[in-house]
Amino acid sequence: MTRKRRKKRRHRQPPLPPRGPSLEEILAEAQALQEEGRLEEALAVLEEAPPHLQHRLELLVFRAGLYMLMGDLVSATALFEEARQLAPDDPIIDFFLGSLYYDRDWVIHARQAIRRALDRSLPNEMVADAQAILAAAEEAIRETAESFDLSFEKAEELLRYVEEAEQEARRERFREAAHLFHQAAQIAPAWTDLRINEAIFRFFDGEVDEAIRIGEEVLAEGGEKLHALANLVRFYLARGEREKAEACAQELRTLRLENPADVDKLVEALGFLEDDETLFAIYRRHRQTLGDLNGITLLVLGSAAANLGHPRIAHRLWQMAEEAGVHPSILWPLEDALSRKAPGPAQAQRYPTVALPSLISPMRLAVLFELADDWREDRIDGQTLERRIDEFVRRNPYTVQAVAKAVWEEKDPTSGIYLLGLIGTPEAIAELKRFAFGQAGAKPDRLYALEVLAELDQIDLSKPVRVWDEKEGTWQEIKLIRQEITTEVEPLPYSPEVWELLGAGTEALARGDLKTAREKLEAAIALDPQAAMAHHNLSLVLEREGDRAGAREHLEKALEVNPHYVHARCSLARHLLADGELEAARAVMMPISEYPVLTPSEWEYYQRVMAQVAIAHKRYDVARAYLKSLLEMYPEDETLQDMLMRVTLLESLESPFWKKVGEQTRQREERKRHRPTRLDAGLVECLERLTKDALIGTARAMPVPRKYNVRKAILIQDLAQYLTTPSELRKIVQALREEERQALRDVLEAGGWMDWETFTSRYDHDLDESPYWQWHEPETVMGRLRMLGLLSEGTVDDQLIVLVPYELRELLPPLLEEAE
Repeated sequence: MTRKRRKKRRHRQPPLPPRGPSLEEILAEAQALQEEGRLEEALAVLEEAPPHLQHRLELLVFRAGLYMLMGDLVSATALFEEARQLAPDDPIIDFFLGSLYYDRDWVIHARQAIRRALDRSLPNEMVADAQAILAAAEEAIRETAESFDLSFEKAEELLRYVEEAEQEARRERFREAAHLFHQAAQIAPAWTDLRINEAIFRFFDGEVDEAIRIGEEVLAEGGEKLHALANLVRFYLARGEREKAEACAQELRTLRLENPADVDKLVEALGFLEDDETLFAIYRRHRQTLGDLNGITLLVLGSAAANLGHPRIAHRLWQMAEEAGVHPSILWPLEDALSRKAPGPAQAQRYPTVALPSLISPMRLAVLFELADDWREDRIDGQTLERRIDEFVRRNPYTVQAVAKAVWEEKDPTSGIYLLGLIGTPEAIAELKRFAFGQAGAKPDRLYALEVLAELDQIDLSKPVRVWDEKEGTWQEIKLIRQEITTEVEPLPYSPEVWELLGAGTEALARGDLKTAREKLEAAIALDPQAAMAHHNLSLVLEREGDRAGAREHLEKALEVNPHYVHARCSLARHLLADGELEAARAVMMPISEYPVLTPSEWEYYQRVMAQVAIAHKRYDVARAYLKSLLEMYPEDETLQDMLMRVTLLESLESPFWKKVGEQTRQREERKRHRPTRLDAGLVECLERLTKDALIGTARAMPVPRKYNVRKAILIQDLAQYLTTPSELRKIVQALREEERQALRDVLEAGGWMDWETFTSRYDHDLDESPYWQWHEPETVMGRLRMLGLLSEGTVDDQLIVLVPYELRELLPPLLEEAE
């Protein structure tokens, strides 16, 4: 008997999230860019793939291939090694690994990889190349054996030690690298480079004395002189023996330079000694072969040129350094300082001829920052911190010099000051004193350095200290006061009846019941006119009701009753700032700095208002110091983060460099706007006038953000289709401000277009706003309407106009009426 099957009930399913690009789509886009020669863009497409695709074999191999084409063999090797873990039996991956290893002179690794490839059915077209690499690798091993009178097997062992040592060095396992170079040197004592490398990695691991012993031993034996002497300059300086370092440098200057690597090493050593004249002479002597030098060498030569007053040469050398791989973020501060004709970046009085990686590896420096974070977050105790800091400084001889670069060469030196305080060695304290008692940098930063010194008991708080005030151009004597933040405060002397009314009024204020709040607080004042807190809270009520004069009157009364009332001082200062009375606001706040005890809420309110006072006075460095202090306590506070971003933006706009950039951007935008258009220009035509950067901002601003990691033409078509969908356009219109909707009505009523001057006289223009909408959305009426694709501009018969794209002229009126 057959049974009747029940129909399966179909449940409604939630809509699927937007599908991300598939692996095939990503690879196809990257392939198209590669074929056009746009390798960096192709690489960006692959690196922006969703996380779940990042470790797919096809994507790893494609990325590795792009890095090979771009000449980054280290990154290519790392990716092919990761790919091999996913496909250990793939002979093609082994072939490319073998090629890369050979190009990096790792002949043992190359030989092993190529052998694996040949043993696993390598495609016929690759076999000849593989056999050639294998033969060349084995020939290199034989040449090494002949050079040092070794058997083939011993030469293999020697080269394996060397290659493993280089791998350990890249992983920053310096002790292991030094040990492997030592073992290699035991096999081939005549190969003095091995002893030199052992010395440098012992130095990087903190064994300064042993590094010096090896370096001196190599020199005594007549080994490779230039590199040994250059390293000894660095080693002696780390031990404070400058005379010995100068003696080595003097001998270095007489040596003949055989190749670019010799120039790199000499420049590094002389950079440590800040010998600008000799560095500039090296530049002049090697102008024809600058392209063969590494990026750090070019950076140092550029700094020497800047120090000697050759800005054009410095600029060209820094450009070459960027092309050679130095990250732009390292060069921007130098370029900015050069454009301002400053003596050096930030607070520095010269351009640095020592790069940070020459002092300490970035990975190790990150460990120091993590240690500081552990201390801030109470994850370690003071004894553990001291022990780990001591060990870190011992293993990294140039720790203080590296951290000091953050003090002198960074715009915000506070992290460097903090780290020097944690290190607390005599050398670190000397650096702090040099900054705190000098004239470089901003006064708030020097005051912070004084605070750190006071915490280290390096300053007598009973005596005033002399501090330079750069705004006044004078030395000032100030007395440091150690403020205590405590929750233990004496209760205010109010009667129970007053306290009850105060509580009821404050609760009503918190829930927005202003009428009840005012009644209760006025009753409290009637009972006790000396209740300063009631005056303060009543001022908050009056301010919300729009009675600013009454609010200010009660704040002044609160301070008359209790001049030490911190909240009243801060609230009155805010009123004064809003009324444009900047000096009065600062004067009201000043006494708080001398109060020995503050509650946490008083301290927070004081810091916030002082930041606002500093912003109003355009003392952005001071504002940043207050905000950073607050963010250490409240790192998730979005209001503080927004204030800090605003300070950074305002400060950048004040700099001559950015003013020049802003003016150039404005002129460029004006030229672009004057490009010809048509009165009936459609959406696609209007959107094509925007840059890809601006279109990304438009895509993100849509109610349902559009996919923007596509070619510009595809993005324009998608946006045009989206903006002409009535249901989606309705959402955009409903989210507009009334002024923006009125601006659209005006243009539509004028026939869909309007003279530029007429429009901007009624509303505004966005020429002063950033055109990079993906980073900073416009705030003006015109800027927002252009970003949303609702407005465009251009020239018709030499007349500059604004216009609504043709397709939207029928769609918008009913939606605008509906929104109204």
